[in-house]
Amino acid sequence: AAFAPGAPGEPLSRVARGVPGSAKKQTRATDDAAMSPGAVADAGFQVPDTVPGHVGRRDQDIQRATVAERFASRAFADALREKLAFEEREIDAAVEVLLEVAPLLVNKQVVAVDDATMNPAKWHACAAFVASGLEHASASAPARAPTPSRDQPERTLTRALRVFDVDCVEFFRSLRKFMSAGAATLAKRLDDAKKSSGDAPAGSGGKPERTRRRAGKETAAEAGEEEAAREDEDSDARRSTASLAGLESLEAALSVPELRTSFAFTRVAAQKYKLFADVHLDASGFAGGADVARFGWRLFLAAKHSALPKFPDLFSLYHALVAAEAFLLVNAPRGALRTDVANMVSVAAGAAVDEKTKKKTVDVLAGLAASSKTKLPTLRLALEDLEREVLVGSLNVEPVPHAPDSAFAETGPRAFKGVFGDGGAAAAAA
Repeated sequence: AAFAPGAPGEPLSRVARGVPGSAKKQTRATDDAAMSPGAVADAGFQVPDTVPGHVGRRDQDIQRATVAERFASRAFADALREKLAFEEREIDAAVEVLLEVAPLLVNKQVVAVDDATMNPAKWHACAAFVASGLEHASASAPARAPTPSRDQPERTLTRALRVFDVDCVEFFRSLRKFMSAGAATLAKRLDDAKKSSGDAPAGSGGKPERTRRRAGKETAAEAGEEEAAREDEDSDARRSTASLAGLESLEAALSVPELRTSFAFTRVAAQKYKLFADVHLDASGFAGGADVARFGWRLFLAAKHSALPKFPDLFSLYHALVAAEAFLLVNAPRGALRTDVANMVSVAAGAAVDEKTKKKTVDVLAGLAASSKTKLPTLRLALEDLEREVLVGSLNVEPVPHAPDSAFAETGPRAFKGVFGDGGAAAAAA
């Protein structure tokens, strides 16, 4: 009676009497045709629609397999094993992070699974960074990464970005989306790891959400629609606040703000150094000019990692860069420079004439301090750190006195002949 076209409780016979005879015959014929053996055989089995909120285990397995294939989890694991020297335990953790966050990226419409143009490499870089960061952040005592051997790949973020062919700007954009989508899951991973290691939770990101409860048996219906709507808004606001707090706590644990700032500062330094190299170095006319320019940049990076804090400020970073440039002008092969140092406008402020001998000398460091608007005392300290930590400490070369006919002042950068040899071979520059 509930499925009859009549009113509720109306007998079927009365409903049938209201249908014309021709319509009843047509309905009976249609029903007989639908129930014939041939029709039943042709119809086939129709998969019923999934009940909202209930996903079967088989559907979950299919969805996970589709996501794993679309995000290339197997290629991701191979890259971690072969190019970044991850251990099997670390590989399993990184793949789990990728497969946990990937469906969330799809659900939040950050990524479309059926998008053929989607490149999973940036998500691989994010998952590798997050998984490695979670492991180090959960350790009770932070340990310094071991120095890789010649046949073992280094484990740095720069190396990971090169392996997955992702630039730093795209990486940090994707990392924000990756961590925002999986903030709750990743924060729980971090808190669980910290609890297992005996540390306190990493902040409010892993705490269970506190919900306001009404006293007695009062319900939303009894309180009225307005109060119910207000509670929904409050609940959404609390969830949004908790998600944001979890994201901020996770980023703090993985030092993401410091890394983002460090990459931005290094990018500024790279632009400054490129301008210096274009003006002072002859990369095309001299056989080893490009190698000399590349060596100067790596010398700066070595000074940054050896003599400065883990996340240096821009002031210290820029002074280390100018110190490396001053060293390069004094020690680079003469053919690698566009003009003689004494004629360079950038160091003209460091020129001086001895009143007794009338000999003209130039303090390269003082000249660059004036042209780059840096502080000379800070530059001298940065140059001392570079010479001690990198040249003597890492390259094992010792300073030698300047030649008697040299135009370089003794107060400027010292000469290190062992770095470029005699200064004529591109191989020595490399």
